[in-house]
Amino acid sequence: MNDITQFLFLHGYSILFAGVSLSQAGIPIPAVPILITAGTIAGMGQMDFYVALFVAFSASTSSDIFRYYLGRRLGNRVLVLLCRLSLEPDSCVRQTEDLFGRHGAKSLIYCKFVPGLDAVVASMSGIVQMRFSRFFAFNSLGTLLWVTSYIGVGYIFSDALDDLLLYASHMGRTFFWLLMAALAIYIAWKYFRRVQFIHELSISRITPEELKSKLDTGEDITVIDLRSSLDFKADPYTIPGAIRMAPENLTRRDNIPLDQEVVLYCT
Repeated sequence: MNDITQFLFLHGYSILFAGVSLSQAGIPIPAVPILITAGTIAGMGQMDFYVALFVAFSASTSSDIFRYYLGRRLGNRVLVLLCRLSLEPDSCVRQTEDLFGRHGAKSLIYCKFVPGLDAVVASMSGIVQMRFSRFFAFNSLGTLLWVTSYIGVGYIFSDALDDLLLYASHMGRTFFWLLMAALAIYIAWKYFRRVQFIHELSISRITPEELKSKLDTGEDITVIDLRSSLDFKADPYTIPGAIRMAPENLTRRDNIPLDQEVVLYCT
């Protein structure tokens, strides 16, 4: 048994708790491989299956409760911050709001199975002032299904995954550094996509001050408010004269003057 394998066996619960906590906090660390590995180690008899479930459930739930109360206290600022950490700000907020707007508390049951959304739906629950008892019930059910599914997969297929772990142990520290390199490449790629998106957005961006100046001087400008109903509920103010519209209705152009400058704004 080499150092890496021994480290996993000796500190499996700590690694499981830390990995799931960081993942649910929005840090781009994939929790699924950690859960499957924990199930594999449990299948090898080096970790108790039910204790592993409890550790993963506790780590995820404590993080979710913390983000729920942050959402209640700080509103959309928490959601925007978490989506920035996810390195996909171009879709994170909108996907979360669309999902939550369609399914409400039920989205807490399966959101953890949707990459990029699991870390922000808890905050959205707090933002819309969902009752804590309702949030806790649905979130606990979803968390239990999530940790049981992936730890169970690792446990059931522990024999096959054991061969992979054995191969990794033979590689020693080389496997560890390959894993770290793969994680670094993944984060770097997501960061590059984020920078690229922000650059494209800045090309056609107008500042609030510039827009106010144009409105004050009486320029013919059509302002369209693309915020979701959840955003509007959390912050029910809009620019005077702005047209509220869902993004999917932009292509219809029924209410959009084609002879004026059009300014869009959202979350």
